[in-house]
Amino acid sequence: MRQACSLLLQAVLDLLYPPHCLLCQAPLSGVVQHICSTCMIDLKPMEGVRCIYCGGPAGDPCTHCRGRIWNYDQLFVLYDFNDKVRQLVHQLKYQGKTLSGRILGHQLGKYIQEMEMWEPETLIVPVPLHGSRRRERGYNQSTILARALAKVVDGVVDERILERVRATETQTALDAEGRRANVEGAFRVCRPVEYRRILLVDDVMTTGATVNACAQVLKAEGCEQVLVAAVAIPVQDREKGKDS
Repeated sequence: MRQACSLLLQAVLDLLYPPHCLLCQAPLSGVVQHICSTCMIDLKPMEGVRCIYCGGPAGDPCTHCRGRIWNYDQLFVLYDFNDKVRQLVHQLKYQGKTLSGRILGHQLGKYIQEMEMWEPETLIVPVPLHGSRRRERGYNQSTILARALAKVVDGVVDERILERVRATETQTALDAEGRRANVEGAFRVCRPVEYRRILLVDDVMTTGATVNACAQVLKAEGCEQVLVAAVAIPVQDREKGKDS
C-alpha cells in the first residue's frame, strides 16, 4: 500500500513538475529519470588500454608514469573530463546537487563491477575534505560518490579513517610539482586500518598528487593494497603527456 501511494505521488509530481535532464534541461519521459539519451552519448566509459597510474590511453604503466613513485597500486577511471562530465561534477561540488554525485557514483560502481575488480574484503574510503571546506560546502563530494558506489558493489564505506589535517589551497592553478608540495603532510590516518585492501574514491584526478598522499599514509599504517576510483581524468592532458 505504501509503495503504491509513493508511486501515485511521484506520478502526480511528474505531471505537475515534469522532470528535465540534469545536463541540457530537455523534458524527460517517464522511462528516463535524470539524463536524456542524447546527453548519455557523452557519458560513455573510456575504452582501450589505460595506464594503471594516470589513466592515460597508453601503456601499463605509460612512459609518462614509469619510474615515478606511486603509493597506490592501480587507478580505475570512468570518464574523460569532457564538458558533460564537468557539468555534473560542478553541479555536485559547487551547486549542491548531490543527485549528480549519486548518479556518477552509481556509474563508477557499475564500471568496477563489470570489470570484475571488486573484492568483498575491500574498504571504501572517500578522499577527505578539510573541516573548513566541508562546513562551507555542507558535505564531502567524494563521500557522496563513495556511498553510491558502495550500494552497487555492496561494500562498506568509512569516511572517518582518513583526515585532512591541513587546509590546502585549491590544486586547480598549480603545476604537478606544486600539487605534490601542496598536499604533502596534509593527511593522516585517525583510526586503525583493519582492512588490507582499500579503495580510495575521488571525483577528478589530474596528477594524482592527492590520492598518492592519501595512499602513502594508509600504507604507512599497514594497508597492503590501495586502489583508486575516480570519476574522470582530463584525457587531452594525458595524450599530450602533460602534468596538469
